[in-house]
Amino acid sequence: MPFITSRRVFLKRLLFSTSSFFLSPLQKAQTLGRVTTRLVYVYQAPDFNSQQLYMRYRDDLVHLYYPVDTGEGRNPLWYRVWKGYIHSAFLQRVETRLNPTLVKVVEPGVLGEVTVPYTRAYQFRRESGWSPINRLYYGSVHWVNAIEEGPNGEAWYRIQDSYERIYYAFSGHLRPILPEELAPLFTEVPPDQKHIDVSITEQTLSAYQAGRLILKTRISSGVPQLTPPPPDELPTDTPLGNFHITVKTPCRHMGDKKLNDDPDSTALLGVPWVSFFHETGLSLHGTYWHSNFGVRMSHGCVNLQNEDAKWLYRWTVPIVGADEKEISAWGTRVTIHE
Repeated sequence: MPFITSRRVFLKRLLFSTSSFFLSPLQKAQTLGRVTTRLVYVYQAPDFNSQQLYMRYRDDLVHLYYPVDTGEGRNPLWYRVWKGYIHSAFLQRVETRLNPTLVKVVEPGVLGEVTVPYTRAYQFRRESGWSPINRLYYGSVHWVNAIEEGPNGEAWYRIQDSYERIYYAFSGHLRPILPEELAPLFTEVPPDQKHIDVSITEQTLSAYQAGRLILKTRISSGVPQLTPPPPDELPTDTPLGNFHITVKTPCRHMGDKKLNDDPDSTALLGVPWVSFFHETGLSLHGTYWHSNFGVRMSHGCVNLQNEDAKWLYRWTVPIVGADEKEISAWGTRVTIHE
């Protein structure tokens, strides 16, 4: 993939950010966590029963000094922060990595991964010009199909989502994903020798190859459905049974379908590495809006850490080419049990 690498363009891009935040070199060198929910409390000790000292709010960036594993609960991980401790459930560990821009994008396009804590997306309408919409978050993945001049006169990527809507993001904030990163894994193994096992009780996913365990990781499955859902809604429990992966896509819009700049929007843009296993649209996929793995959190899907979702995306069948937006075929067996 050819990149724009001139020093002038790179320095201009380095100095400009449309994401409404600035990170100093010192901040870049430290571990940062992004608050992924409306607010979190900083506690005096790594214990929910200790004194609440102060709050941090959605999309605040928090310096994480070191992790603390209390050994208690489904998710025992806390972080030492300024003056206290924050539980990891709604902190996404993030970095700031700026990227050179591709010289051109050829059909059908290229995948781009957000490599900054967040960046603001924009839409363009001829009658009203540029308008801000949702933020795109670290680790989310988007289908880039062109390079155009953005609202600041710099190179921006044109993104097309799974609803065929067009919006734009600053090119320096997305890393083009190279085809070799998506090369399928263990293709010499017959597809019927690959099997995924999900335990709801343990909140774990295990991948077996020819009967041998090759991956075990924590997940977040669907929250228990305590009362019957309304007629137009699906239950939030993850269904039990034997299924097969039938559709795979590298990125999908989930949650609220609307695009807007509401900070409390429940729209999830660019959910990465999606492997559908149920006719109602339930899937295995990456997760950037919480880190509470080991605890039931979803509306029926199996939430995974992004790196685990990407590994499974490459390991399972059907195989998706690096230039394919979606593929449908009978694939890897998925067993879900208590």
